[in-house]
Amino acid sequence: MQVFGSIMSQVKVPISEPDIPLRGEHDSLEDKSIEVMFDGLKGRCFISSIPWRSEAIIVVFDEEHPRFGKEFGTKYYFIDTPGVLSYGHDGETIEIYSLK
Repeated sequence: MQVFGSIMSQVKVPISEPDIPLRGEHDSLEDKSIEVMFDGLKGRCFISSIPWRSEAIIVVFDEEHPRFGKEFGTKYYFIDTPGVLSYGHDGETIEIYSLK
């Protein structure tokens, strides 16, 4: 495991897609998400898995993100390099780490 730093006794670990839990419509945020550092802000992350919509990665921030607000979500995403989320149609990337 490659570790990149710590935040007040929490360790930042580069995240890969299999690390992100699937969350159905009846699952709680606490049970079916992981704590992450996303673009420098703390939040909870999961992959939304609801039968009538496409899967999407969702981050619910602890504090409002200056660009995305309270939540970030997209169904156009992939993580080829652990810790680097590529999203959208323009090849944008953001750093994402799990907090342990």
